[in-house]
Amino acid sequence: NGTSYNDSLGTTLAEWQQWGQCFAEEVTAMRSVPGAHFLFDWCVNANYRDIPLADFYPGNAYVDIIGIDFYDGSGVPLPASGTARWNALVAEPLGLDAVETFAAAHGKPLSIPEWGTSTAPQPAGGGDDGAYVQDMAAFIASHDVAYQAWFNADLDHVLPLNPAVAPQSVAAYTAWVADGSFQGAVVADVMNPAPLPVAEVASILLILAAAALLCSVSEFSRRRSGFVAQRRSGRRRRW
Repeated sequence: NGTSYNDSLGTTLAEWQQWGQCFAEEVTAMRSVPGAHFLFDWCVNANYRDIPLADFYPGNAYVDIIGIDFYDGSGVPLPASGTARWNALVAEPLGLDAVETFAAAHGKPLSIPEWGTSTAPQPAGGGDDGAYVQDMAAFIASHDVAYQAWFNADLDHVLPLNPAVAPQSVAAYTAWVADGSFQGAVVADVMNPAPLPVAEVASILLILAAAALLCSVSEFSRRRSGFVAQRRSGRRRRW
């Protein structure tokens, strides 16, 4: 639901539904590979373009996990820290409460593939916020969360888990690990990923190429059908 890429959801209901269909076709293509054991995480950005989730959801058959990227930041002013800030964050449109409710209604576990404290200029980031980390830990412990990952790349104003940079966040995170409730924990280092074998990379590229072709064929068929229908109705505009 972001706008960072040209192939984002678009701006109309028809485009949102086409995006969901493309997702489903990509899943079908990847699952068709012999020996494939993928799990597909359909993940949204928290509080970013309040598009109804059902309008671009591919369907339960194509989704294993429903995820949300949920940072300690917002596009609107929030309380400085503590319970009031957390309550405001989770209650935002497409916030943690809304996405968790949607996941539960569809019988899917939740994931939080990206989260962390942020120094983005106000009204966005909450800075080094140990209370946010504690609240996130409590939420994960009390809900069906498949996995979670702190975004530890030191990019886009997200604080790394470095005590010299974010002592309160690190202290809360360390206490969470020590208390035994730590679950599904991953610290993502996107700047230094583990290399994949060449054969595996080639297989992934072939799968993605096939999925892209399926989406292109589907779009061409849709447009051609519209062209034929318009010609039959006497209208000359191409699509």
